[in-house]
Amino acid sequence: MTMGKKLDLIQYKRALDFSYNYYRQKYRKGIKFPYFNYLSSVSNLIIENNGNTDEAIAALIHDYFELEDITKKANLIKKKFGVKVFNIVKQCSDYEDHTNQNDQWIEKKKNT
Repeated sequence: MTMGKKLDLIQYKRALDFSYNYYRQKYRKGIKFPYFNYLSSVSNLIIENNGNTDEAIAALIHDYFELEDITKKANLIKKKFGVKVFNIVKQCSDYEDHTNQNDQWIEKKKNT
């Protein structure tokens, strides 16, 4: 298999380190599987299917806004990885649901 797009390896490595440092103590819900492993798998699928650097980076942090106030984190993501990555992450996140109630968000996740 040949990849059609060239990855910016320096920027990707920065994102890999960022994701690892943020998620290294977190696990998938219901199982003791490191969350970072899941995110790196998603990112690898993006790369293997000719995704670009921004898409691969966004995959590494696509749940970063969940259950959080994104205003603090938004500027960090924009500064570190750019507006394109921020927009992808924002579109992949349930960030708006955190204002309702944590229990509603959990029920939604259980049903998806």
